[in-house]
Amino acid sequence: MDNGLLLSLDLLSISIFISVYENHSVTETATEMGAPAPKVSRSIQRIRNAFGNELFVRKKHGLEPNEFADRIYPAAKNLMDSFDGIRNVLVDTAEGAAKTFNIVAPDILAKSLLNPLLDAADDRSKKLRLNVKAWGSGSLDDVVSGAADFGIYSSDGSDIANLLDKSLSHTKLASLNSLYLACAEGHPLLSGEISLETIAEYPHVWCDTGSESRYSSKYQEYCARKSLPLQSAMETVSSSALLACIAGSEYVTVTACSSVYEETGKTKGVHGVRISDVEARNMYGLVGEQSISLVYSTKNKKQDFLWLKQRIEQLGFEILF
Repeated sequence: MDNGLLLSLDLLSISIFISVYENHSVTETATEMGAPAPKVSRSIQRIRNAFGNELFVRKKHGLEPNEFADRIYPAAKNLMDSFDGIRNVLVDTAEGAAKTFNIVAPDILAKSLLNPLLDAADDRSKKLRLNVKAWGSGSLDDVVSGAADFGIYSSDGSDIANLLDKSLSHTKLASLNSLYLACAEGHPLLSGEISLETIAEYPHVWCDTGSESRYSSKYQEYCARKSLPLQSAMETVSSSALLACIAGSEYVTVTACSSVYEETGKTKGVHGVRISDVEARNMYGLVGEQSISLVYSTKNKKQDFLWLKQRIEQLGFEILF
């Protein structure tokens, strides 16, 4: 490890490391950050030199973080979150600054959420500033403390008592009762009958929808209940990483989010299929449905809080699904 190089790393380099870690791709990071891919590659090499470690291993589905990168990532993420917190304080206290609301939501939902909300705020000349961050294990506590104004996450109803204990209220935005398959174009599944059983014959990748109580997908739970030999599952942290992993590989995903299905039509090398309603009923009848819920503190007194809450509730299904 080169301490001199380590101390010279700037926030942009740390941000690039975080994005490559989450997206498993230099190209996705370059697109996300609006930077040339060669610049991103140079930054990653600089970070590797600073830590004296390769950090990522190139595999068929993209750049896979190694054990050292897994250890570095939480600290890097906390550093950037702390910086964002300082920046938000400065913005909120600056004269004439826009009113800021912090929302925590899974990446798979956030892309569908942000633009309609910004458009709604602009239409009413609210001049709101919306920060959307990834849902994590401490997100409910962030809503309780006021660090986040709203949380949007998936729920099966088992967490309601916990919400009440934390003085939180919730609103159901949408039910997740459909199923979609995403796989590579030309995947063997597409040439035969598509069922929950045949899908289980291929390696499965999934993207978290922000659950407080589960660490696997409903489809994984279904396969376990039915004793289906589902191949080793891999979790991604973003919908873009999910589809990048699927393109050109044998990996498949089963998701309840129509937003992922819609993205398959815009992603080269990926094909989306709506799974039959009969199959969906079979799965949810066994493992139960989930819903997307809005959670917020009953003690939040921010100006325009009620307006934004009502706007999210009104858009509900239209925004997310």
